[in-house]
Amino acid sequence: MTFNTTLRRNTNRGNAMLGAYPLGGAPPFVSDGDPIVAFSDLVSAPRQGWSAAEPNKGACVTIWGFNFGSFSAGNTYITIGGQTLTEIADFPETWGEAGVNPHLQKISFFLNSSIPLGDQAITVTTGGKTSIQTIPLKVTTNNIYFADNSATTGTGTLTDPWKDPHNFTSTCNAGDVLYLRAGTFSTKIDGGNAVFYIRGDSADPADAATDGTVTDPVAIVGYPDEVAVVDAPDAIGGSTYRGFSIKSEYYTLSKLRVTSTGLGIDVGGSTYSDGHRVVGCNVTGVQSSDAAGHIITQGSNCMVLGNKCHGGRSNNKLDHAIYPSGDASRGGCHIAWNYIADNDFDTGPLISVNHQDDRIDPDKSCKSHYVYGNFLDSTAYACSGITVYDLSWDEGVDTGGEPDPTYVFNNVLVGCGTDRTFSAMSAWAAHSKWFNNTLIDTVGTCFSIENARVLSCEFKNNILHCATGHTYEYVRQLNLAGDVSVDIDYNNYHNSTGGLTDPLVADVNGTEVDPGLVVDLINATVSQASWTETAGTTTPSIVDKDYDLVDRAGVYGLGAIA
Repeated sequence: MTFNTTLRRNTNRGNAMLGAYPLGGAPPFVSDGDPIVAFSDLVSAPRQGWSAAEPNKGACVTIWGFNFGSFSAGNTYITIGGQTLTEIADFPETWGEAGVNPHLQKISFFLNSSIPLGDQAITVTTGGKTSIQTIPLKVTTNNIYFADNSATTGTGTLTDPWKDPHNFTSTCNAGDVLYLRAGTFSTKIDGGNAVFYIRGDSADPADAATDGTVTDPVAIVGYPDEVAVVDAPDAIGGSTYRGFSIKSEYYTLSKLRVTSTGLGIDVGGSTYSDGHRVVGCNVTGVQSSDAAGHIITQGSNCMVLGNKCHGGRSNNKLDHAIYPSGDASRGGCHIAWNYIADNDFDTGPLISVNHQDDRIDPDKSCKSHYVYGNFLDSTAYACSGITVYDLSWDEGVDTGGEPDPTYVFNNVLVGCGTDRTFSAMSAWAAHSKWFNNTLIDTVGTCFSIENARVLSCEFKNNILHCATGHTYEYVRQLNLAGDVSVDIDYNNYHNSTGGLTDPLVADVNGTEVDPGLVVDLINATVSQASWTETAGTTTPSIVDKDYDLVDRAGVYGLGAIA
């Protein structure tokens, strides 16, 4: 199915999420068609030092969003700290081109020494309209470095780049930025089982990596308008290779191409390895059966935004595209606006939230994860879509209290599910809340709530559309404890011959109407073109915007599109 939709825009929107904005917030009112900004790669960046020839040019920052249009001198520009960037030379990449998630557009721009230092706000103006949302950026005097695999030794400058990026990770300061030039990086830079093995506890203290901070992460970024490939070799000595394994604090990886036979990007892993951002990366991998995922987070407060995860061929249900795990007791992760397609993981879920066993200490508890705005295409190889598997809690054992809920909302899942047992979405443990997701051409059970480890589950305002000839249930509940709280309401069901639930679960306000869904798999868009909208129910403020970042303005319909 293909259909090129025009992204619908409401006349009411709010601050977009995660430039570093919190979820929710009071929506301002703007005109239809204004640019909408969603997130950025860098949260702090130096305003100068690009090269000796251009000392007043600073870091290249990229933002992602919608309605950016195309560049037109005088009508399209970035404003930051009261300074406008208007010249074509300010924008090293095509203005408004698609990101690796084709649903998003991006703009890359250079800072300069005229921009004031400190906390500033970024806005986008296109066609005479300015985004009401702003993206925060801390403008600094930190350093910019470069690495090029075709170089000799180098000093890290633009004209004399390092060959070995290890020179950066062992000597940089918090807030510094390294740009990888075009080419392939496949040589280990500091031992271990990864091309980039970044850790503070290196066997050689001289090689210990620098930590970033919450306000000044260390950043490794693809050079603008070039493709830097980090290629992990095959497993050696029984150890699955990774493109990145980061056990230091607060690192940003952006706009990199990562290819791997095994795991692609593994951030976190030590008890206090937090605050990592994986943004706009193109990750292919998981060819072997012990890799676990394209992108894994194993610490707290991580962001996985706007990436593409594809090409997995392990045929192993224990592998995933994105896998939040480890110790998330100081803050959950945001898994948002990722494009996941063409992965053969047997029945394994593409996004799996899993803190099973003792991954979180018994005197702590898992904080809320947020999984939203993702596009999951499982039409090539059917498998589960999104699972909240375990949140590392056992009654009578863990003293840190029950885990916070995981929130799953505004996701689009196409062709997910495999059979009656492995559903498109599933809740296996603790507390989870599922709002305004759209499931299209589901080939297994749409949603399952199962396992005695489930404490509570909310499932509201979702659209469950099944593939023609579908014979499985929309919703299943099984093996739940007697005191579990389940709230299923206001969902729409269509095209299954298998019945509503097994056993029957009441959805008092549920509907059975054809939603008229039309999906474009290439551009990761979906419309509900022929459906007269059915009212939903109020959900938490974190769901106040839809898949396209349209503000719902207090009107909660069904599915991911407002």
